[in-house]
Amino acid sequence: MKRILAILSVILAGFVTSFIISTLFLGYENTLIGLNVFTRRLIPRENPEKIFAQADSTAGRVLGVEAESEYDTIDITSVKIYESETEPAPFIIPTDGIAAHALFLYDPVKHDGVDIWTRVDGKGLAGSKGNPVYAACSGTVTRVFAPNQEIEIICEDIDESFADYVPSLKVKTLYSHMGDAVTGEWYHSLRVGQTVQQGELIGYQGNISSFAPWNRVTHLHFGVYDLTQSGRPSLDPSDYIGVSATKLGQKFEVNIDTN
Repeated sequence: MKRILAILSVILAGFVTSFIISTLFLGYENTLIGLNVFTRRLIPRENPEKIFAQADSTAGRVLGVEAESEYDTIDITSVKIYESETEPAPFIIPTDGIAAHALFLYDPVKHDGVDIWTRVDGKGLAGSKGNPVYAACSGTVTRVFAPNQEIEIICEDIDESFADYVPSLKVKTLYSHMGDAVTGEWYHSLRVGQTVQQGELIGYQGNISSFAPWNRVTHLHFGVYDLTQSGRPSLDPSDYIGVSATKLGQKFEVNIDTN
């Protein structure tokens, strides 16, 4: 019994030491992300086949409707899709695509943004690369996390004229998965400190994910966060881009002239 306790003590001490060293060199947030990825790989919490569309026989089931064709040949027009009906909003829609899975709509508790898929079947346009991604707001890049190819941009203060439409005028935006999961190729060239203008091309949808490495869906995860509140809680992107981020089958179309 003493030997077992001694072994457990050594393991615990090693874990604590590793956590402290990782926090010092990588930061607290990145350390937690790495720990999350490790535990997900060590103890799978849910069969990926229940989550991601490419493991299903028909992509139509992702939207809860019957598809007319098999997964490999399904056309985006063969499923029920809700066209964009934009409302007054301070930001532009950052990319084209569709909200194709109920688990990845915006939910303040379970999913702090909306996943915009390139296609209903989860595939990209050329390999893992999907539709272009544009800056939803003008602002400054404050974080680039390569393992998940996620970018944080603190937006310029939103005009007071939108005070009745959005819960906060001071926010940051998040763009994730802009890279290739297999090759590690970056689908953007953003760097911390760089400024971007609303509507500027900043990258392309991809399928890299440090949170769910098995995920091969080409998409953009887009989130908005309140900078005026402690903990910077997530906000419903719907209020900021004028299109529902909580409706399954919602179609997203960039509402600027990209030519």
